[in-house]
Amino acid sequence: MTHNGFTFSEVLVAIAIVAVITAIGIPSLNRSKADSNDVQARASAKIINDAITRATLAGDTNPVLFGSDEVAATTYLINNGYIL
Repeated sequence: MTHNGFTFSEVLVAIAIVAVITAIGIPSLNRSKADSNDVQARASAKIINDAITRATLAGDTNPVLFGSDEVAATTYLINNGYIL
């Protein structure tokens, strides 16, 4: 008897194996992405903090550096050469 193709149960087992591997892998990928975002955010915060320190030590007292508008402060730091 010649057997061409897979039986239904073999296909179900293969699908189950793929489903288990996927279920194990996806949370790990999500955790890695979250860790990567955390590292990137910390690096950005350090760069901005260092730039504000350099600006302050250089005698720059522009009020935008000490306000609550982070976008304006970051733009000011970039435009004035404190962040390259």
